[in-house]
Amino acid sequence: MLGGFRVSVGTRTIQDSQWRLSKAANLVKLLGLSPGHRLHREQMMDLLWPELGRKAASNNLRQTLHAARRAFASDPAESSRYLALEDESLVLCSDGPLWVDVEAFEQAANTARRSRELTAHEAALDLYAGDLLPADLYEEWAEEHRRRLREVYLSLLLGLARLHEERGDYERSIEALQRTVAEESSNEEAHAGLMRLYALSDRWGEALAQYDRLRQALSRQLGTGPGETTRRLRDQIAVGRVKGNLPTGTPQEEPDANKHNLPAPRTSFVGREQEMIEVKRALAMTRLLTLTGAGGSGKTRLALEVAKDLTMSYPDGVWLTELAPLTESELVPHAVIRALGVREQQGRPLTDTLLAALRHRDMLLVLDNCEHLADPVARLLDTLLDACLRVRVLATSRETLGLEGEAVWRVSSLSVPDTYRLPADEEMAHYDAVRLFLDRARLRLPGFNLTPDNTAIVAEICQKLDGIPLAIELAAAKVKVLSVGQIARRLDDSLGLLTSRGRIALPRHRTLRGTLDWSYALLPEEERILFRRLSVFVAGFTLGTAERICAGNGLVEGDVLELLSHLVDKSLVLVIEGEDEARYRLLETVRQYAEEKLSSSGEEVAVRSRHARLYLELAEHADSELTGARQEVWLDRLEAELANLWAALRWCLESGESGAEMGLRLAGALYRFCYLRGRYNEGSEWFERALSRGNASPAPLRAKALYGAGYLLFLQCEYERAEELLKESLALYRELDDGRGVASSLQVLGSVARERRIYAEAEAYHKESLTLWRALGDKGGAARSINSLGFAAWLQEKYDRAVKLCIESLKEFRHLGDVQGIVWALINLGSAALYGGNLGRAKALLEEILGSAALCGGNLSQAEVLLRESLERSRRLGYREGIAWSCNQLGVAAYQRGDYEGAEALLRESLGVHRDLGDRWRMSSVLEGLAEAACVQGHLERASRLFGAAEALRETIDAPIPPCERADHDRNVSVARAGLGEE
Repeated sequence: MLGGFRVSVGTRTIQDSQWRLSKAANLVKLLGLSPGHRLHREQMMDLLWPELGRKAASNNLRQTLHAARRAFASDPAESSRYLALEDESLVLCSDGPLWVDVEAFEQAANTARRSRELTAHEAALDLYAGDLLPADLYEEWAEEHRRRLREVYLSLLLGLARLHEERGDYERSIEALQRTVAEESSNEEAHAGLMRLYALSDRWGEALAQYDRLRQALSRQLGTGPGETTRRLRDQIAVGRVKGNLPTGTPQEEPDANKHNLPAPRTSFVGREQEMIEVKRALAMTRLLTLTGAGGSGKTRLALEVAKDLTMSYPDGVWLTELAPLTESELVPHAVIRALGVREQQGRPLTDTLLAALRHRDMLLVLDNCEHLADPVARLLDTLLDACLRVRVLATSRETLGLEGEAVWRVSSLSVPDTYRLPADEEMAHYDAVRLFLDRARLRLPGFNLTPDNTAIVAEICQKLDGIPLAIELAAAKVKVLSVGQIARRLDDSLGLLTSRGRIALPRHRTLRGTLDWSYALLPEEERILFRRLSVFVAGFTLGTAERICAGNGLVEGDVLELLSHLVDKSLVLVIEGEDEARYRLLETVRQYAEEKLSSSGEEVAVRSRHARLYLELAEHADSELTGARQEVWLDRLEAELANLWAALRWCLESGESGAEMGLRLAGALYRFCYLRGRYNEGSEWFERALSRGNASPAPLRAKALYGAGYLLFLQCEYERAEELLKESLALYRELDDGRGVASSLQVLGSVARERRIYAEAEAYHKESLTLWRALGDKGGAARSINSLGFAAWLQEKYDRAVKLCIESLKEFRHLGDVQGIVWALINLGSAALYGGNLGRAKALLEEILGSAALCGGNLSQAEVLLRESLERSRRLGYREGIAWSCNQLGVAAYQRGDYEGAEALLRESLGVHRDLGDRWRMSSVLEGLAEAACVQGHLERASRLFGAAEALRETIDAPIPPCERADHDRNVSVARAGLGEE
């Protein structure tokens, strides 16, 4: 209830909609706040329906109680266990365990005040997730509870500040007081404390400024001013007479050694600040919390740090039992007894001795590394938790223990930066994986720091290692003998690189392979088979693909789901929730390990062949959908599977003649996806590899691959090579009498000629392709040719012809549901209007398509409407070329309106996308647009540099300026030269 209302029953969280009646949720809230979680029905009616008579209120209570019970459970008998009516009183969970965050916070606060220990205060503060029931601000019954709990929270913060000050840690004391002021800006005690501490730290200006902030807050909120004591303190600060000296500081107190057996950490604990808070809250809500996660994910270290912080919260201490060295189930009770210092009693069962010793203790038991002894641990804890009601257990295990009432916290990898969109250098340290790498690297190389040269490489290392703490620590240890670049390059064999020569550590902590060997040895044979076969999936998979590829030869397809669930439970497979269906993945280091097992199993060829055939089937089906109404759905599907598609293609090309033919088919099926999602360079490289290995492949496959490769090279302005491949494709298609292939090749050859400003040749190619498409009855192909003719028209300043042609194509694209086609028709129409074309009679159709009468005003306004629509549709589709072009032309429109700042922002976005795509033709045009915007603003030197860069780019690709852009370009170049004295 702190920070919001949430009810969980076991692992199920009751959603807001399940309460059906708001009063049903309020009834549960009131019981949660009532002493003993019990409230007389008359009191409940008075609180919920104060304005109603007894009969009406009683009827309402009956309906509300029914709705509340239904939210807990659909079975009436079961739901009555959660909400009972006893002796005219409503009772919440009368005969079962119940945890309420408000109670846990109040208990922790009492413990903190009694102990005057820092860790106890911090543990209590961590439980305060926010003000009580913030969505119920106007419910009178919640107001007093909310005010009182908030006062407790602020009191704890002030107490924490005092404890830090007493120990000489002024900075932490200041942090606590700043948190207090942030929560309650008129808290005079906190302001005065900050004033004093700033002064004692020789920060006199900040001390006086703090007084001014207090004065303003009191005046604004309470209509008063600071008290006499605070005013006197302010006067003392003003003359430099604050009493007290800055102490040299005393170390923060360590937990009483008699209350724990936790090992002293050898290295600093990096990151996971929020996880620490959330794990403490989760532990407060249950008597058994199991931290699960992959080997090396940091479960043990997180558990030990949480346990250390909670030592003062348990009167009988915190006790660790390390289970990793044990090999026999019978040794589990022995290990727990030894850790607790309990003496064994001859002739008495160990479990009985343990229960007798713990029955009345209020303590936390930490059981580390339970996975290999999960069954005996579960049996022991089942008995212990039933008999010892004040004992809590924090366990770490690679799989859950499966006990009733067990709460599970999955320890995720550390946060890593996105290597495709690297943050600024100063933000890199916000990522826990980077912080850990730096910390551990400095242990080996004290002067190691992030620099402009190594920042991206460190980010790459952290991402390749999936943020796994053990892997990052082992990698960082290599900086003494390898550069970070060498480390990154060697991570393709991370299992061989990531080793340690530590003599004391357990073997499974010396190498990443060791920790995975430990997990693999615990798997039954069927799970081992599935685990190694899943390694063929490079970046995730669905249940359906796992069933189709991994079943057979020892695995029944119907068993895959259960086996996969076991691997998830054992932290070897991750679940990624999706909107329609879940996806699964192996961390890359885990996948490399599984791949080794697959390689040595003798079944790799069969499994990879199934993988390649399935993804070829997917790609070919998707290719047929990428010009229709479900274009966006299939683009997203291919994007999600792209790494698997490339992996399948790689395997095909490395598998001899039969594989080369399959690879050529797969490459040919992906060209349209690569175009629409802007993967020009990546796609063309794969096409070239496929073509080099598929010389003996059937002519239809080669023709399609040649076409796809030529198309993608054209988009990167590699005109000569593109033309060579497209003409070879055209020749093959003519030999095969494949009309669609011929028309497609002609279409792109026309686009090559258009960008090189050979307009007569471009129009000839487009007209020939149009004739073929019409003969074939292919309306989509015909629309693309017509639109290309319109494109060439507006570049040549034939604006009215461009409008006529693009309107015709837009009608057909709309009928077909071809979003990419619609985008290009809108871009061409917007561009034609932008440069002077008259939309005229096309307005009615355009307004119908846009869904509103938006095309008012002159050409400029109309152009912007069309271009904004093309931009919105492109973003929705993920169509990067459409985004870049739309921003380009909207930038030109903003320039024409005189909005030079807006123009520059849009043109910069366009330039960035075109640069990523490798489209140098449009890059040169956008650079010229930026130069023109700079010129009219008087930034002539910058304009001159931009014009020069654009000119050099055009010369490189041999693509002159289109006629429609020539006049503005020449005028602004002359202005720049004249201004710089070059004419």
